[in-house]
Amino acid sequence: MFKLMDVTLREGSYVVNNALTKSESKKLVHELNKAKIDLIEIGYLGNISRDSGVEKCDSEYIDFLTNGEILNWEGKFSVMINPENFSQSTAEILADRRIGMVRLTVTKNNLERVKEIVNSLSKYNIAISTNLIRVSRLGHKELNELVNELVDTNTDIIYLADSNGAMLPEDIKKMFFSLKHLIMKKGGKQKLGFHAHNNLGMAIPNALVAIEVGCDFIDASILGYGKSSGNLSLELLLSLMRRQNFIYKWNITKILSLANQLTTVVRKSGFYLSQPEGAIIGMKNMNLDEVQEIYKLKGISSLLDKENE
Repeated sequence: MFKLMDVTLREGSYVVNNALTKSESKKLVHELNKAKIDLIEIGYLGNISRDSGVEKCDSEYIDFLTNGEILNWEGKFSVMINPENFSQSTAEILADRRIGMVRLTVTKNNLERVKEIVNSLSKYNIAISTNLIRVSRLGHKELNELVNELVDTNTDIIYLADSNGAMLPEDIKKMFFSLKHLIMKKGGKQKLGFHAHNNLGMAIPNALVAIEVGCDFIDASILGYGKSSGNLSLELLLSLMRRQNFIYKWNITKILSLANQLTTVVRKSGFYLSQPEGAIIGMKNMNLDEVQEIYKLKGISSLLDKENE
């Protein structure tokens, strides 16, 4: 059976007017733990210029989330590293027993830096994941070249992230089959992960295909809360799996209750207002850097303004 990672906290930091308060974040983490979700991504490793929290996961933040407890929290958290912002001075938090995984975003432009960081993190007793982002923009040759390089590192997991929310189930199947073949061919032992976005409403179909082809880790968030049109909805995935008679350990009742409690909070944010623009982003297979560039060039605040010109 695959493992589930909740990404609500980190992905929520991208939402316009993110409405998750610190107290709500703590409650979220505790309820996810009670529901036996395997991993909870709490934010970025960050840098010393940031305040303690999602943008800088430090001891203060982790102690806040767990009330200073370690028992029942060992290996529960994951943190993300943006390689361009990585500093060895902030990495010591990875020795905290409550952190079970660290993930790095990977592109063809930062590959060498990622390899250096992965090597430096090998001393910590945690799983290392390299997350290939914006994979809907990668051709077969580009994907193979990146994966070939990553298999030769100490990374434990290779993720495919549909950052633009533009992928279809047939794309997922082809990419994961190619990925598995390359890893086996090189004698690698890396596990596989999938991170979906829901711009075209394909997060659930894509995730089901990833599970079908043997993916080991699946990312999801409560109510799909996250960047642009959001992510794979944790409560919908578990409900659909139960409808299909999947047997699993996760507590669907607690997850549905948590989703219901967070509905009011999410409505206070700009999350649902992002859905129409998110569809454009998925349809045109755009990334957020390109979107921001259009905003700047056209003097607009939404791609919908551009579409209505």
